[in-house]
Formats: sequence, structure tokens, C-alpha cells
Amino acid sequence: MKTSKEFAAYYQLQAIMLSLIVMGLAILILFYYDFKTQVVIEDELAPKQKVMVMLLINGLRGDSSWADAHIDGLLEAVNHLGLQSEIHDSVNHEKCLSYIDRFVESTRGKGGLIMAPSYEFTPCINEKALEYPQYFFAGIFDDRVEPRPNLLSYSGKMHNIRYITGIMAGYAVDSSEFGFVAAEPNPETYRDVNAFAMGLRYVRPDARLHVVMAHTWHEHEKIQDAISRLYHKYPRIQAITHGIDTDDVDIFCYHAGILCISYGNNGGHYYRENSLAEASWRWGVFYKHFMSSVNEGMFQSGSQWVDFQSGNTIIRHVNYKLLPDRALTEMDKIFNLMVQSRFDVFTGPIYDNKGELRLSRGARLDPLYVMYSMDWFVEGVDEL
Repeated sequence: MKTSKEFAAYYQLQAIMLSLIVMGLAILILFYYDFKTQVVIEDELAPKQKVMVMLLINGLRGDSSWADAHIDGLLEAVNHLGLQSEIHDSVNHEKCLSYIDRFVESTRGKGGLIMAPSYEFTPCINEKALEYPQYFFAGIFDDRVEPRPNLLSYSGKMHNIRYITGIMAGYAVDSSEFGFVAAEPNPETYRDVNAFAMGLRYVRPDARLHVVMAHTWHEHEKIQDAISRLYHKYPRIQAITHGIDTDDVDIFCYHAGILCISYGNNGGHYYRENSLAEASWRWGVFYKHFMSSVNEGMFQSGSQWVDFQSGNTIIRHVNYKLLPDRALTEMDKIFNLMVQSRFDVFTGPIYDNKGELRLSRGARLDPLYVMYSMDWFVEGVDEL
């Protein structure tokens, strides 16, 4: 028979063993629930299915301008996010309709993102956004874009860059005669031409900017005809800029021995001798953010004017040897004010080219008006 001391030792040992078992069970339970919690959280955060993306471009791949800027930006974004994409260039309205139908069929109607940044595609995406509400659409700024919960229109603030390149041209050329070869008479053209002219006249109040419309973005014959008409009428022009998606203007300037302010990525590198700078697009940063939000189910319809501060529009290949130090100082000052949102190009007083006061001193044009409705030229601009 056990003594009292033996019973006490026995029960003490049993209590210790029971405590160890309880502690072990508690640790297992905590580990189990912690592990299960982690799995659930990770599964919730993981996207069910990554969005498919299609880009439609009306220009030609390899144009070193609008088409390539969007293609490069899209590829940068999809590679960064691990998305699948398809790209089609040289697309017109009929092909736009067809490619979208094929995209819907290939994705089995499960949804995706269709990007078509061209005025030519507005009727197409209006129609298809209504027909395929499970897909998201993104088109260019255009007052014809219809309000739909699955449709966004977007663009960038190139007119800020145009203003700065206007300052550069005013300092670089000892002349009051300048040229601008534009593509189409739309709000984008009017705001870019006006911003460039205002930058010129900031430096040279007597500057005249002569504008010619090519009525195309990339048809060489029409563009070359427009350049010829411009230079034939104004042979004293010593600098030309443009909004064309080819290098025709850059080539002309090179052979004519006059200065060119390039657009896209057409001439700043290849025609260095006659290029002052290049107004360029950089869509990668915006596309990463936008496609990420779509993939995470946070698509926002309406319109978006990509902030200048994002670096969506840039000046490349500046030919500094053609610019005096005071020009660089002035450019830096204006650029920094723009970045801080303390400088707005379209701040009054602004007169149009017919002498009418369009904006009083200190007032600013409504951004929506600048985006969608501007259809006049500022003082100092004339059109052939």
C-alpha cells in the first residue's frame, strides 16, 4: 500500500503530464487556426482570374510615335502584372468591330479589357460597350463617347509639354516665323497648337505660328503635301513642330536645314543635327496603374486626364547646345510650377486670333472645356 508521500508524488506527476498535454493541444490548436487563417487570407487576396487585354491601334507598329508609345506602354504593364494581351495595328472602324467580336469569342464571354485609343474608334467602342457589358472598354477623350458603366475615355496633358517646347523654340531661333503641321482639327490639336504658340509668345511677343492641317495622322502623301504648302507660303519659317505620327516633318527639316521640334519618337534621335527636342508620350506608368485596378475589380468609368506629374508626357533628346542658359532657367522654372500645380497654361488674359478676349486676367479655362470643346486659335496663330 502506497504511503501518503507516494500518493502526493504520483498525483503531482499526473498533474504535470496533464498540463503538458493541455499545452501541447493548445499549441496545435493555435498553429492550426493560424495556418488556416493565413490560407484563407491568401486565397481571398489572389485574383480568381487575371484579366485579358486587347489593344487596338489605328497607326502602324514601328511608327516611333502614337502607336509605338501605346504598344510599348501596354507591354511594359502586362509584363509587370503578368497579364496576357493581344495587339492589333493598322485598325479601322470595320476591323475594330471584328476584332472585338473575335476577342469576346476567344475569351468565351468571360470578360476582359479592350483598349482603343483613337478618335476613329469612338463609334466602335460605343456600340460594343453596350453589346458586351461584361467587358471593360477604354477609348480616347472624345465628346462623342457615350456614358457607360464599363467605358472609360482617357488621354494625357501633352499641351504642358507643348508650352515648354514653345519656350525652347522662341529662345533657339532668331526669327518670328514658326510652323505647325497638325493632323486633324479637334480639341487636342487646338490645345496643343495654342499651348505651343503661348510658349513662343512668352519669349517672343511678336511670334507668328502658321498652322497647316494634313487631315491624316500617317498618310505620307497628304502630310508631305501639307508641309509643301506651308513652306511655300511662308519660306521664312526657321522652325517647325508637328503632331503627326510619321517622320515626314523631321525629314523635311533635315533637308531644308531648319529646326524641328519633334513629336513622339520620330526625329530627336535620328535627325539630331536639326532637332531641338522631342515632345513624347510615356504610357507605361499609367497603364500599370490602370490595368492593375481593372484586374482587382476596381474599374472606374467616365473620363481621366492623366496628370502631368505622372510623367505620362515628357521632353526627350533636348539639343542643349542650341539653347542659351536663360532658356534652361526659364524652362526649369515653368516645369517645376507645373509639377506643383501652380501654373496652368490656359490662364488669362487670353485673346483669340481674331482679337476677341476669351479669358480675363487670372481666370482659368475649365478643364472639361479644354478637353472636349476648344475649337479656336489664340492670338498669333493663323491657319492655311
